[in-house]
Amino acid sequence: GGSQWRKALELLGEMEERGVTPDTFTYSAVISALEKAAGGSRWKKANELFEEMRRRGGDASPNTFTYNSLISAYGNAPKGTEWRRALSLFGVMKKRGIKPDARTFNSLISAMKAAEGGSRWRMALSLFAEMERRGLEPDTFTYSTLISALAKSKGGSRWKKALVVYNKMRSRGVRPNKYSYNSLITAMEKAKGGSQWEKALELFEEMKGDGIQPDVITYNSLISAME
Repeated sequence: GGSQWRKALELLGEMEERGVTPDTFTYSAVISALEKAAGGSRWKKANELFEEMRRRGGDASPNTFTYNSLISAYGNAPKGTEWRRALSLFGVMKKRGIKPDARTFNSLISAMKAAEGGSRWRMALSLFAEMERRGLEPDTFTYSTLISALAKSKGGSRWKKALVVYNKMRSRGVRPNKYSYNSLITAMEKAKGGSQWEKALELFEEMKGDGIQPDVITYNSLISAME
């Protein structure tokens, strides 16, 4: 799993040695490879390349794809330590007049979900609201990641809010997948104030009714909700 990020960096180095000037596409592709590194992103290196792009400007100026990849690299940092950087880069992006798209918000919500010491679920909800205000369409990934952020809240899940998000998803005709259901069942299992096991079983039936095959995570969360 993970990208061939070392190879991508090698090729970038070779390109420069041969006097071929990297452009926005080159840098963005390398940052994207660093974002997808196995075991967590190589965000420091991605950051360096981004700064280099900003210095070069012109044909190497960062675009929406570049910003998204770096936001995602911060979000994928090992142990979820760099979520603040993801938010701060989002601020910079807007200041510079670079338009965020659905992927920007998906990466940001994902960074809030993975934040160290428990998800930043309030910020995830606020990003979701901004996404909607901008007329961007949340997809299955957006809803599922938001539900997962609500499930990972410190001190117990925000399970009622997770159900509101799920119902909104359903009413908009966005199909839940295995990740959506597993996150929901986990939210019921880790509910603040004690397991919502009946609700977990109901969701489990809905999952099977949707033709989605439960996996080990589904059963583990469900069994744990019965404790």
